[in-house]
Amino acid sequence: PRIINTEFPFENGSDFYGKESRHLFRVPMLRNVTKTSPYFHNGSVAKLREAVEIMAKYQLGRDLLPQQIDEIVAFLGSLEGDLVEYDK
Repeated sequence: PRIINTEFPFENGSDFYGKESRHLFRVPMLRNVTKTSPYFHNGSVAKLREAVEIMAKYQLGRDLLPQQIDEIVAFLGSLEGDLVEYDK
């Protein structure tokens, strides 16, 4: 069965609950975050702008103004760089 987390406005459609199903998730770095959609642990948000808005609301308890969201997205865009290839 699919579980809807009532704390957040999206469904955990992947049935992924983190390490040992304890709702603990590794947070990736922000470098090239503008190139790595979809966002969140379950890929439930396609647009970075929407992800910023959701994170502000549910983690900071703030509703951001459109200009504030634009500024945060612009900052995140400044973190872009060349992708580094790693041997697996």
